[in-house]
Amino acid sequence: GYPLWTVPANTCYLKCVCNNSNRAEFLLTDNHPTHGITSVYQISLTWNGTATQWKGINGTSLSMLPPAIPSVATLVLNGNTVGNSWINQVEFAADGNPVALLSTYPGNALPGRYRFAKLVGSTWQTFDICNAGGSIEPQDEPNYLGGICFDGRDTNKVYLSIGDATGWRIALLHASVC
Repeated sequence: GYPLWTVPANTCYLKCVCNNSNRAEFLLTDNHPTHGITSVYQISLTWNGTATQWKGINGTSLSMLPPAIPSVATLVLNGNTVGNSWINQVEFAADGNPVALLSTYPGNALPGRYRFAKLVGSTWQTFDICNAGGSIEPQDEPNYLGGICFDGRDTNKVYLSIGDATGWRIALLHASVC
């Protein structure tokens, strides 16, 4: 394969969405939550016929093709500020801009938090949604939350799994509250 993202000696995670026309958005982490501080970054790819353009920080054109490193990507969520971060999903909203659902671990501990992020202009805005509860696998995978995802037809609707002392439940949230 062709390298897209390079962070030496770290495990990176990727989520991607394509508009089936001329644009793809990549959200990537720079680490794994159990291995150190983890932030989320964005790189865009646009194309027109045979021309391809990579965009990094705040939509500026990257003069190089990948591999890209975090210093040239747009920061979505800073793990040093909100705790380790995990990408759950990225999609295009009705206005054509990307939106994302993220999990964070304030103080790098549980309970985790769910967050909503949207690209406004060239800056990502993030909003806290709720306490996600504890891990679904506390013995083996302490950073695994129940999960959060967009409705397949409407990014203003979000389904989330929330854990508390009584168990786990699935809830529906309208993202317009963010």
